[in-house]
Amino acid sequence: MLPALLALTAPAAAPLDPLTADEMNLARRILIRANRATKATRFPGLWLDEPSKEAVAAKTTARTAFAVLYEPAKNTSFEARIDLRRKTIASWRELKNVQPLVLQQEYVTADEVVRADPQWRAAIRKRGLTKLDDIHLEPWAPGLVEGVEGHNRRLMKVLTFLRGQSTNPYARPIEGLIAVVDVNAKKVVRLEDTGVRPVPKESGDYTGKVAPLQPLLVSQPKGASFRIEGHSVRWDRWRFRYAYHPREGLVLHQVSFANRPILYRASLSEMSVPYGDPESTWNWRSAFDVGEYGIGILGSSLEPGSDVPRHATLLDAVLPSDDGTPRSLPRAVAVYERDGGVLWRHWDFVTGKTVSHRAQELVIGFMTAIGNYDYMVNYAFRQDGTISVDADLTGIMLAKGVPATKEPRHSSDATGHLVAPNVSAPNHQHFFSFRLDMDVDGADNNSVMESNTASAGADNAFTMRETALESEQTAMRDMDLAAARKWRVVNPGRRNRLGQMPGYALIPGENSVPYAQPDAEVRRRARFVDHHLWVTRYRPNELYSAGDFPSLNPRIEGLPNFIQDDESLVSQDVVLWYTLGVTHIPRPEDWPIMPTHRTGFKLIPVSFFDRNPTVGSAPRPASRR
Repeated sequence: MLPALLALTAPAAAPLDPLTADEMNLARRILIRANRATKATRFPGLWLDEPSKEAVAAKTTARTAFAVLYEPAKNTSFEARIDLRRKTIASWRELKNVQPLVLQQEYVTADEVVRADPQWRAAIRKRGLTKLDDIHLEPWAPGLVEGVEGHNRRLMKVLTFLRGQSTNPYARPIEGLIAVVDVNAKKVVRLEDTGVRPVPKESGDYTGKVAPLQPLLVSQPKGASFRIEGHSVRWDRWRFRYAYHPREGLVLHQVSFANRPILYRASLSEMSVPYGDPESTWNWRSAFDVGEYGIGILGSSLEPGSDVPRHATLLDAVLPSDDGTPRSLPRAVAVYERDGGVLWRHWDFVTGKTVSHRAQELVIGFMTAIGNYDYMVNYAFRQDGTISVDADLTGIMLAKGVPATKEPRHSSDATGHLVAPNVSAPNHQHFFSFRLDMDVDGADNNSVMESNTASAGADNAFTMRETALESEQTAMRDMDLAAARKWRVVNPGRRNRLGQMPGYALIPGENSVPYAQPDAEVRRRARFVDHHLWVTRYRPNELYSAGDFPSLNPRIEGLPNFIQDDESLVSQDVVLWYTLGVTHIPRPEDWPIMPTHRTGFKLIPVSFFDRNPTVGSAPRPASRR
C-alpha cells in the first residue's frame, strides 16, 4: 500500500469511461514507486485497459490502466497493466522487436537534428536556398528503412519544404531530399538526395475568403433533445457511451435502440495512406495514422460555426503527454442534432392529402489533423434505427516538385497530375479499417449472412440469396456491384413476429481495391486492405487490424493472424472489420486546399423491427426462437 497515493483514487463512474487525469497521474506514480519508470521514461501509450464484455456484464470490473513505456537511453519498450484500486502493477512484460507510437517530442528532435546536419545544409545551399528559417520540415514514421534494422532504432524520415511567409508549407516541396534520423542518437543516419529539382514558385496560400452567403442558423428554442451524463448519451430511443482514446480517437460503446443491443464497440482501428509514385523518395510512403501516430493524440480542437454547427455541445478529452502526465484537449468531441431530410411522406392522390414528417439525426464526431491531411469521423444516428458512419477528408494534398508547368497531351500512364505549375500531386489511396463489435440482440448468438442478388432468368425477375459466412477464413469477402452484395449480422435465437431473424446490415458506400502490388512493402504491412470485409470471433485483445505495433515492423500482423485458427462464426460473438477505400486521383480543384470529400457506410436494421419503428408506438422486441 502506498499512502501518498490515496488522494489520487477518484475512479471514473463507469467501467468503460476513459482514464481521468487523476488516474493517469496515479498510474504513472505507481510505476515510479515500483521502480518500473523514472522521470526519463516516455509513455507512447497510457489509456484504460478495457474490461472484457463478460466482466462488464457481471459488474466485476477492476479499474485498470494500460501503459506502454519506452526507455530512450536503452531503446527498450515495456507493457504494463496497473490496478488503480489496489495500487499495484497487475502485469509487466518487455516488448521485443517493436517500436511504439511516435512521441510528440520526437517531431521536435527530428527537426532540430536535420537543421544542424552539415550534409543537409549543403544540400539546401545546392538548391540556391540560404534562409533556413524559411524551411519547413515534416517528420514521418519511416515505413521500413532499407539496410537498417528498424526495431533496434527510433527512426524517422524527414521531408523538406520551402515555406517562407506562406500559410501553406506543402505548396513548395524541395523534391528529392529526405533525411533519415535516429531520434535517440540525435543524428542523421542517411541523407537521400536524388538531385536538384525546381522548387515551385507559387505560395499556395489558401486564406482567401469564401463567397459570402446569408447566415444559416439552427434554432432549438426548447433546447437539445439529447442528454449527456458523464460519458453516456441518450437521444430519442438511442443509448450509447463514448470515450476518447489516444490511439483510436472517438470510440463508441454499448449502442442500443429501444433498449435492444446492437453494437458493443465501434472504432477506427487503422488507416493506411499509400502513395502511387514509384520514385524511391515516395514509394515507401504509407502512413499508419492510427498505429504509428495515434489519431487521438493528434486530435484537433473543433471550431464551432465551421467544423461543427454553432449549437453543438463540445466535450473535452484527457490525453497523456510524453512523460505520462495528463493534458487536456479542449473541444475534442462534438455532439449535436441536425436536419435529416424527409423521414417519410406520402401524398394520397384520391384525398389530395399529404402526410409528411421531417427527420432529425444525432451526430457525434471528432477531427484529427495528421500533417497535411485533416480527417473527421462522424457517427450519425437516425430515428429509423440507421447508423451512418462518415469520414470527411480535407486538408492539403502531399505534392512533389516537377519541371513541368503544363500537363503533357498524352498522360495516360501518369502516376500523378499537375495541380499548379511545377507541382504534381501523386495518385494515392486512403484506407480506413473500422472495427465493429456487433451484439445484435445479445453478444453470444450472432451469425453473419452475405446477400447476393442475381437475375432469375425470366424477363425482369431477380432473386436475393443469403448464405452464412461460417468461419473466419471463409469470411474474407469483397464487394460485388453486380450482385448488390451486402452483409448482415443476425441473431438466430430470436424472431420478429414475421418469423424473421433480427439483424443489422452493413451497407457499403464508396470503396476501392488496393493498387499496390501484393508483395509491395506498403501492402504487406497493411494486409487488411486485401478485403473489404473480415469477420472474427470476439477476442478482447484483437483491436488493431494491422497489429499492435506496425511502426518499422516488417512482419505481417493483425487480421491475417487473427483468422489463423479459422474459428466458427455460427451463433457466436462476432466482430466485423470493414475496409473502406478512397482512391484519390488529384485534380486542380483540390489545390491549394482540398474541398471536403465525404465517404462512409451505413448500418441499417433488417428485420430487427417488424414495421417502420418511427410509426406509432415503440417497436416490440424480438421473441426468443
